[in-house]
Amino acid sequence: MLIRVGLTGGIASGKSLVGNLLQSKGWLVVDLDTEARRLTETDAQVRQHLQKIFGPAVLDPSGAVNRELLRQRVFEEPKLRQQWENVLHPRLMQHFESQAEGAESSGIPVAVCEAALLVETGLAENFDFVIVVTAPDPLRRQRLRDRNRFSEKMIEAIFAAQAPDEEKIRLADFHLTNHGDIAELEEQISKIANQILPPKT
Repeated sequence: MLIRVGLTGGIASGKSLVGNLLQSKGWLVVDLDTEARRLTETDAQVRQHLQKIFGPAVLDPSGAVNRELLRQRVFEEPKLRQQWENVLHPRLMQHFESQAEGAESSGIPVAVCEAALLVETGLAENFDFVIVVTAPDPLRRQRLRDRNRFSEKMIEAIFAAQAPDEEKIRLADFHLTNHGDIAELEEQISKIANQILPPKT
């Protein structure tokens, strides 16, 4: 029977790195942030909702999504964020389930759903196990400045929109701490992976 695992954590905590390391164990990892981006670029119905919620300016003249404007509106306007999540999240979970079913039929033992807002949206309860990744706030903030070139105002808005680490940890089955040391992270992941899927003896 397929084991479903939710993988979550705040922005710039290192979720994608953990997802890649879990994938290297032969597990399926479905990145919902990537799927959300694909939907906003290619799904006509989703794009209609996008414009209805955020206004026509959210698409530039070529039809591409204005990511900076969308990010700003999503994180600074909670009511709009809720409307947008109501559109996206059912589609995202449907995508995960479709991928998970394919994995199960292929004999893959574990399907991991990587998403930033599993706790905030109540989706965490859909999984057999939940892993939360945390990293020190100063390190996360520095990553957002260096990697994403986000302003301090945007960083504050993003942090305000996400549940505190303490709440995520309380609801999780496993907690990974990412200090930037990959060897240490790999050791933590191996221990957790062996608890989720004990090695055959």
